[in-house]
Amino acid sequence: MELIGTTRNGKDEFVAMCPTHNYYYNGRPPLVTGCQDCWEAYYFCQVAQSKDIKESVDQLEMAVRHAAELEDKGLWDFKPDHKVEFGQED
Repeated sequence: MELIGTTRNGKDEFVAMCPTHNYYYNGRPPLVTGCQDCWEAYYFCQVAQSKDIKESVDQLEMAVRHAAELEDKGLWDFKPDHKVEFGQED
């Protein structure tokens, strides 16, 4: 996943994208299957667009629930990196 800085209407913003498949986050899941960068860009932006902590947690919970539903249907194609580390900011 790559983050690309842009300026729109005088505001600095970013866009997450997958350079392999040219997927740019647009509010919809990627069409390609099995690409970690595509799904990472999608979920990163879902959480980043939330306005506050509660909304961030709600967005993340919704994303996890959606992924579990897809897995139950045999449609989940993303293999997560299980080496994720969580830390707490001071």
